[in-house]
Formats: sequence, C-alpha cells, structure tokens
Amino acid sequence: MYIDDVVRTFVGLLDSKRELTFNFGEVQPVFNVTLQTIADTLLRFRDIRVTLISPDFSDPFVKRLYPTFLSYLELTEFAYPLNQRKDDRGALAELLKSEHFGQIFVSRTKPGITRGNHFHDSKIEKFCVLEGEAVVRFRHIVTNQIVAYPVKGTDFKVIDIPPGYTHSIEIPVQRN
Repeated sequence: MYIDDVVRTFVGLLDSKRELTFNFGEVQPVFNVTLQTIADTLLRFRDIRVTLISPDFSDPFVKRLYPTFLSYLELTEFAYPLNQRKDDRGALAELLKSEHFGQIFVSRTKPGITRGNHFHDSKIEKFCVLEGEAVVRFRHIVTNQIVAYPVKGTDFKVIDIPPGYTHSIEIPVQRN
C-alpha cells in the first residue's frame, strides 16, 4: 500500500468524529504484486533517464510507486542531461517517449534557419515556441495551399501539425 492512502484513511477516520478504538483498519487500495514485479518496475523507472519512456501512470500501482522511487533519489541525482543532436542549424533533443503518445522533442534553432519541410502520413506533431519568434509554415501536399503562423514565445501557443502537410519552422534573423 501507498503511504498517501494510509494517511488519507487515518484522516478520514479522524474526520468521521466517531470514537476511535485501537482496532485493525482497512486501507485501500492494496496491490498484490510479486517482488519481481516491484523490482522490474523500479528498474524501468531507473532506466527512464536513458530510454526516456514515461511510465504508464494510468496504472494505479505505477502511479503510486513512481513518486516513492523519486523520493529515494540522491540529492545529486535530481537532474540528468539529454542527448543533444547538434548541427549548423542548432540543437535537438528527445525529452520524453511514451508507448501511448509518441515522443516529445525540444529544439533550439539558430536565427535565419528553417527546419523541417517534410510531412508525415500519420505521425502527429505539435510545435510550441518558448522563446523569441518563429514562423511555422504548412503546404498541403496535394493542393499546395500554403498557410503561415507567426508565433512568439510570450504567447505559449501550440500549433498542431496535421498529416499531409509539409511543415517547417523558421527563426527570422533579428534586426537591430
């Protein structure tokens, strides 16, 4: 059982205003798992920093075990580096992967550079500019219709990239 569930049960008993006795109580939920399951799950948690695969938090056991795992990290282990792919355009790093939603990348693109100009048949992407300004351009692969979205980091606006559109992100050169 998870400590928050135990505390919630205690608080519930205290809030019930009934006379407390020293009897055994019941805490829910109780997880009947093998020691091997716990060990395997903890090893997957440890490996997240390499695989970047997010746990399945829809599993109530995993949802409770992961914060417990994090609470046992050494103070020097709270942060970890991402594997950056750098070139003349800037840097790109995978931040998170999931078996349910794909992956999340972060990138820093140099001014005057355009990244992308490709399309996907089924993969869904989202862009969000966090700093500076950019122009996200779409071209429909059949009609060649072009749409441009100027975005600013101050807006925190998400742009969906639908299948069937070439898409690019351009960072304009800053003029003084």
